[in-house]
Amino acid sequence: MGKLLEFLNKRFYLVMLGAVIISVLLSYLMPPTVLSGLYGLSLFLKELIVALMPLLIFCCAFQCMYKLRGRGVYLIVFVLGIIALSNFCSSWIGYTISRLFQLQHTFSPLVLDTPKLMASWEISIPKLIPNEMALLVGMFLGLVGGKFLEKPKEILAIWTQKISGFLMQRILAPIIPLFMMGFMIKMMVEGTIVVIFQQYTKLTLIILLTYCSYLLLGYSCMAGFRLKRLAQYLKNMLPAAWVGFSCMSSLAALPLNLQGSAKNTENKEIVEGGLPISTNIHLVGDSIFNGEMAALITMLYILLDPIITTTNIFGNGLLVILIDKIAVNFLPKLSYAKASLNGSP
Repeated sequence: MGKLLEFLNKRFYLVMLGAVIISVLLSYLMPPTVLSGLYGLSLFLKELIVALMPLLIFCCAFQCMYKLRGRGVYLIVFVLGIIALSNFCSSWIGYTISRLFQLQHTFSPLVLDTPKLMASWEISIPKLIPNEMALLVGMFLGLVGGKFLEKPKEILAIWTQKISGFLMQRILAPIIPLFMMGFMIKMMVEGTIVVIFQQYTKLTLIILLTYCSYLLLGYSCMAGFRLKRLAQYLKNMLPAAWVGFSCMSSLAALPLNLQGSAKNTENKEIVEGGLPISTNIHLVGDSIFNGEMAALITMLYILLDPIITTTNIFGNGLLVILIDKIAVNFLPKLSYAKASLNGSP
């Protein structure tokens, strides 16, 4: 098991690529009953990931607030302000692009003549607490514990670090490729990508060009327009993007987003605090549309959701790098603590 986990960590891109190739082959070679069973397995694994997410979010939020101590309050306010500004800018970009290319006139009836892949079995796993509650409780205990409860805070800090590491390395990392395969098979069977380009070629290409330009410009600025660093930033985000594209869930891709963003910054505390906050409210992919396209987007939501989710994941990774750059260079109160768990910041 240890060697398998080591291989997954070192060759994760290869594993993800293998999962994609296997998914394509299975979608053509296996009968519908087998594909329905595999899709059911992916839905079950998604339920498991979503059920474990509050615990992971709690651990990350506590670690962030514990290590930053009083500076955690500055982080919360700063992150929320940056998210609001980013959503505002992307919304105006969407409005401008829509007016410029007259996208409101591209509406036409949606024709779906592809077969639907339904799961042959489903198992629901209840989530004990909402993600938002886990985030707030983790932040609160991290802030209060950092000021008043010396011994309990150290014990809780050690255990939350162990738990988050166990969840990421021992549970989520091994099941994510298998979890992704069922959703990739569903997209292949239903011909989602083909339908997008066949029926809404102009709309899709403009949206993709807008997304890519927005993200590439942002990542290029953060990389100082150095191609090697830009390529590294994007490479670190690709595993999370693949998961988001296939399963259409930013939350399910959060574990890989945390890993990729941690590689892109030197400030793990900001990653652990910023990403859980931004995952469901920093919606770059959803923002680059306008009101006149509401009916069209509602109809096309299922088709465009893989692209939208992928953009949101890249956008959240970009947001964390931006916050890290500002914190390190202009806001010393948000600089990361280099002390160990048993030391003082």
